[in-house]
Amino acid sequence: MDWFNKQTGRKYLYLLWSPFNGIWKVGITTNFTSRLNNIRDTTGETILPIFKAKIVNAKKVEQRILRHFKPWRVNWKGSGKTEWLRMPFFVTPFLLVEFIWLRYRWLLLLAVGGLAYYNGWVTL
Repeated sequence: MDWFNKQTGRKYLYLLWSPFNGIWKVGITTNFTSRLNNIRDTTGETILPIFKAKIVNAKKVEQRILRHFKPWRVNWKGSGKTEWLRMPFFVTPFLLVEFIWLRYRWLLLLAVGGLAYYNGWVTL
């Protein structure tokens, strides 16, 4: 099963949050710790990691998320200054669901399927 654990073409997709500014950053990197430190140094702000996952096609996923939330994109200071989002509080859960879906979609699908079976909407 060596092919299953192959790391070629995988990068970290991450979500960061600046709590004092209410601003979010979506990005990709090969070295998450180094990237986080670089962003903290160049912005001079408190930046908290919210989510990270090593995935294939991270660039495509990052671009899709940024395109989806385009109305809330802002240029901010520091490294990666074009990948920041400033959203109203009622939009933020949708961003979080995007990342939860990336990581736990199998669990969510299983839960929905189990709920449908439990309620008798489907039978096996």
